Amino acid sequence: MRTIGLALAAVLCLAAPAFAQDEEPACMLSLPVTAALVKEAGSYGFSGRAGSGAVPSILVGALSSTRDLPDDQPNSFGSVVFVRDNDGAWRAFMPKQGEDIGAVYASDAGAFVIVTMWGVEGPGNEWTLMRSDDALQTGACVSVPFPDTLNQPVWNMEFLSFHDLDINSRGRGEIIGVAEIEGRTPAWYVYRTRDGGATWGAPRRLSGQRDAAAGMFTPVVDEEAEAPAELVADLTSYAAAR
Repeated sequence: MRTIGLALAAVLCLAAPAFAQDEEPACMLSLPVTAALVKEAGSYGFSGRAGSGAVPSILVGALSSTRDLPDDQPNSFGSVVFVRDNDGAWRAFMPKQGEDIGAVYASDAGAFVIVTMWGVEGPGNEWTLMRSDDALQTGACVSVPFPDTLNQPVWNMEFLSFHDLDINSRGRGEIIGVAEIEGRTPAWYVYRTRDGGATWGAPRRLSGQRDAAAGMFTPVVDEEAEAPAELVADLTSYAAAR
């Protein structure tokens, strides 16, 4: 199963990066669905897909880091997820303030894992994994720090690009990423969990590229593909009527 540029019937998990501010930005910050929010988040287009079974319809947009922000909201930019419930109402949240989505995964049971990373004025030093086991009604975040072998002996803009993730029904899973290091062969790493993603072990170097061991999750958002026009129209109409 391969990554995209998007819990289980038991347990799941998720994560977040380090920030210059005194307080850690909120995980799964709820936002009011307004016409202004939809317009701004969709400035560069939406990605997403229509729902199926227990997996709801979702759209992913982004709030620019150059937008005017009040002093008390230093991280009110980054990816925004819009979710349509069974009654046709839309909800919106930021998985992690100030971070951009790298992948969105879902299981047939409606569990989600969303991978984000800080990307303003240079890459972050960890992934944030946000998990939900109730179709994105609630969620939790956890940080997955990058290998301490990167950026040694000095900072050199080295980070892990997300490649793949999966977790099986017993709570065992993997995250795989790759670091592009100048003048060297790309370095592939794997993190493993035994508790559905609540905690992750230290990164281990792989001999080369591979996907995560098979589990229950598949990618549900393709950043390269346009979101269904009817879904965007429905969100726009809903927001305009509020």
